[in-house]
Amino acid sequence: MSKQEVNEMIEELTNMSDKPLWESNIEGMPQKIGYTTIYAGAKGIRILTGAGIPRKYINVKETWGNGQYPTRSAVAKIALNAPSSVDDIDNLDGSLELAEKIVETLKSMGIKSQLGGRTSWLDR
Repeated sequence: MSKQEVNEMIEELTNMSDKPLWESNIEGMPQKIGYTTIYAGAKGIRILTGAGIPRKYINVKETWGNGQYPTRSAVAKIALNAPSSVDDIDNLDGSLELAEKIVETLKSMGIKSQLGGRTSWLDR
């Protein structure tokens, strides 16, 4: 996929409604993980912007290891407008499927990416 297609998918994901349709998942286990964010990381901003991730989602941090010079890493954090699941309820707006497609596309480009989330507060 091209840079433009990734950019369009991210814009579509961030423009989705924050009030998705919900449906009870009777077969699934309650209090499952709800994905809320896409994380992507690379050694520099240019790698992430070259993949189509807008600059406003990218943060840069410097870490000092044993060497004399700092190591820079760039991390993109793209939040889903609504969590993908709440306890035993699934959403139907398609945001999770689009987020998974974005993650797979970034992985195919050689960028480390994953979906991040958390379990219900009742599990803690």
